[in-house]
Amino acid sequence: MIPEIVKNYRAEIVKYCADNNLSANALFSSGCSEGKNDLFITGRSGLGRGKLGLMDTVPMPVTLKIFLEDGKLRFEQTEHTYVLYEHEHAKETVFV
Repeated sequence: MIPEIVKNYRAEIVKYCADNNLSANALFSSGCSEGKNDLFITGRSGLGRGKLGLMDTVPMPVTLKIFLEDGKLRFEQTEHTYVLYEHEHAKETVFV
C-alpha cells in the first residue's frame, strides 16, 4: 500500500531527493511507518530475506522523516540518510 503522503506529494519527494543527491528509487523501495501527517522512511538492509541471518523482525533505522505541515512537506534527515540513499550518479530515472 502506498502511503498517502507519497500518493499526494510524490513529485515533491522526488525533487527533494534530486536536490539533495538522494536516490528516490531506493527511498520508494524502502519500508516506512506512516502517521496522519508524517512518514518515517526506514532503511534497507541490502540483504535478501533469510541471508546472513537477517530476520524479518529486525528493525531498520529511520533514514528520513517527512512531515506535512500546513499543506507543505518538511524533510528531516538522520545520521543514516546518506549512508543508504546517496546515489553514485547525479541523475537517475524516476517515474513520478
